[in-house]
Amino acid sequence: MAKTKIHLTTEQIDELAAKLEDGDKAIAPAMRRAVNKVSRWVNEEAWKRIAGASGVESKIIGGRIKLSAARESGDSIIGQVWVGLDPISLRRLGATQDGSGVTAGPGKAPGAFIVGKLNDHVFKRRNNKDVNPKKHGLPIDKQEYTIAQKSELILATLADLAGKMLLEEFARELKWQTN
Repeated sequence: MAKTKIHLTTEQIDELAAKLEDGDKAIAPAMRRAVNKVSRWVNEEAWKRIAGASGVESKIIGGRIKLSAARESGDSIIGQVWVGLDPISLRRLGATQDGSGVTAGPGKAPGAFIVGKLNDHVFKRRNNKDVNPKKHGLPIDKQEYTIAQKSELILATLADLAGKMLLEEFARELKWQTN
């Protein structure tokens, strides 16, 4: 999981609050609403962009993205979007056996095979002929599809956009709170 923090300086917040009457009382609720809105936006955008870039169905990606409501921690307000970047098992992508191996979603595993009647797991033999199966286990590896590299680039882009969006949304919420 990649962690990104977006910080607004107190000068930016004070500058916005000074323009409005009753600005001090309005800061916390406005910031909480702004953080919630930006977190929801990051959640939806991450879901769409990661699914589009990786070629994996959005329902599978959606199960790997979790949104937490904004919460206060000391003198800051935290909005959290958790994205699971672990590899996806090919069986979750609808693996099918073909002549050259296994095809599953955007992933292909030449030389792989499916174990089980109900599309349970996808494995590929290692080329270790001198491995003793009784001592080291079977010479096979589980096959998975990796989304981490594409996802980390997308999340870095979203973090930059979210920082700008948070300041705009906070100004909008602060104005609404005081009117």
